[in-house]
Amino acid sequence: MVNSEGTPEGTPEGTPEGTPEGTPEGTPEGTPEGTPEGTPEGTPEGTPEGTPEGTPEGTPEGTPEGTSTPVTSTDPAANPPERIVPLAGGYTLPEGFPSEFGSVANKLDLTQEQLDGSIEAFNLISQSKQKQQREALENLGTAHVKGWGDKAEYKLNLVRRALIQNDPEGKMKQALEETGFGNHPVVLDFFFSLGENLKEGGFLRSSVKRPAGKKTQAQILFPNNPTID
Repeated sequence: MVNSEGTPEGTPEGTPEGTPEGTPEGTPEGTPEGTPEGTPEGTPEGTPEGTPEGTPEGTPEGTPEGTSTPVTSTDPAANPPERIVPLAGGYTLPEGFPSEFGSVANKLDLTQEQLDGSIEAFNLISQSKQKQQREALENLGTAHVKGWGDKAEYKLNLVRRALIQNDPEGKMKQALEETGFGNHPVVLDFFFSLGENLKEGGFLRSSVKRPAGKKTQAQILFPNNPTID
């Protein structure tokens, strides 16, 4: 029944019109029944006041979200040994290497292992370069001798004889073979020219007969030497 003021009969006096019966006075409309006063709407029941929404249960207070406790690894790779850079004179160098390598390595802050690796790489590169150089010289020499044409064998013979004549201990021959410079066109021409001069002077035996009674330059210089023809 409606009283004379238009309020449904049985509604407590002072209750706003349309408020569900039994709702505490002053409670915002739509607030779930039993929600503590002042609790933000949608906050889970029992959540401590002031706790950030979405914080995992049991997270220590003050721990940043997503932070894990550091774990000490037993893996040697994860705990590398101390890096030691020797003094300039403390490096072990291969035999024949100048001591200056130690000073350079120290300035570059290299460990002994890093220096060893650098020297090994340098040796491999050096050997490769030497091989390429020898092959290039060999190709040059082959092309040069080929350019001599029909006289190639004759000139090479004079080159060999001139080398033997002036290098009795074989030291120059060894050096030319080790470096590959025995094939260099300049070296070949030099020994050919030397052989020609020695042959003309009579210091090299020749298959070409001289006129009877004509002496060679060597016979004139060394008349008592029976080995000179």
